[in-house]
Amino acid sequence: MYNYRYDKSNFNSSNSHRKRKKWHEDRRIIANIRKNVQQFIEFAKANVDNEKLKFIVDEEYLVDHIKNAELILYDDGAEKKALS
Repeated sequence: MYNYRYDKSNFNSSNSHRKRKKWHEDRRIIANIRKNVQQFIEFAKANVDNEKLKFIVDEEYLVDHIKNAELILYDDGAEKKALS
């Protein structure tokens, strides 16, 4: 605590006031969202007649009350790593 309060040699003022880019302004995040949505649409269309397939929607907040969306595919109760 002493170093934090009184030792300013490790303090980087250029990073202290940097604003974090909003998720909807970050092109990489938007590209990743679009890719994930496209995968989901293709998967849903390919399985529209599959009566065993169920979609469950759950909303939860992660750290700092940031909303998150995630697609998880389960096969016979076990999580699969990819939608393909």
